[in-house]
Amino acid sequence: MVERGNVDYLCFDSMSEVTMSAAQVARMEDATVPPYDPYRSRA
Repeated sequence: MVERGNVDYLCFDSMSEVTMSAAQVARMEDATVPPYDPYRSRA
């Protein structure tokens, strides 16, 4: 699809429900925790 189509963005979900709930608990306990996984956002 990427090779043949006119694709502007390619996205995927890499966090499970358990990971997302753990991240939410961490944010509730400490507001300075970023709302994303910093290990997944590095280039």
